[in-house]
Amino acid sequence: MPWKDGGGVTEQIAIEPPDATLASGFLWRLSMARVERSGPFSRFEGYDRTLLLVEGDGLDLDFGAHGRVLVEGPLRPVAFSGDWDAHATLTGGPVRDLGVTSDRARVRQEVRVLGLGAAPVSIPPAETVWIIALTGRCVLAPWGLELGPLEAARLDREAVEARGLSPDAQCLLVRFSELALLGRKRRYGRRIGPCPPPPTIRSGHLSAICAPPGAASWGGARSSSPKAASSWRTC
Repeated sequence: MPWKDGGGVTEQIAIEPPDATLASGFLWRLSMARVERSGPFSRFEGYDRTLLLVEGDGLDLDFGAHGRVLVEGPLRPVAFSGDWDAHATLTGGPVRDLGVTSDRARVRQEVRVLGLGAAPVSIPPAETVWIIALTGRCVLAPWGLELGPLEAARLDREAVEARGLSPDAQCLLVRFSELALLGRKRRYGRRIGPCPPPPTIRSGHLSAICAPPGAASWGGARSSSPKAASSWRTC
């Protein structure tokens, strides 16, 4: 999706609900953008945003009266309100960033980078969890699913363990928790809804796997049923 001002291109990775649009509104959205030149960011009033670079030298983000943030390199998440006016100045050449956006009235988002070693890292469940490999390779248990750079998996209401397969393994953890369900859990002290069936690669809670544009196959996202992918897609 080219920007109106010609300053970059945005690719939508996933949106909830799946048929939502920017005009109709959405619960949450994952996207990736290539920023070719300095300029303003679009406003998303009523939404929380988190941005991190995956390629490039850096961005100087000016939020006017709300302050300024210098993003000096990749993999450093910056959270800000979509209500704010924001202007981005490239500190070097073009950059590529990954963005997380959610409706703050309905959902709470958590975004952080995890460094992964040989010891597994436990990731507790949420309504929706995305795990996106950033550098190196990682594996998700109990499925033995391997992810390479910019490959991702979505899980719904399921705990998972992530472990690094290379010394430089890092992943982005994105958790979306719906506020109405959080309130009900606090009140009644139990899980909402029936106990889900065990997850599998193709169905259940491991409900989506994505590969980056230009990938000839799932590559490192190996499972019992690998699929070809020419762009970000879900299965």
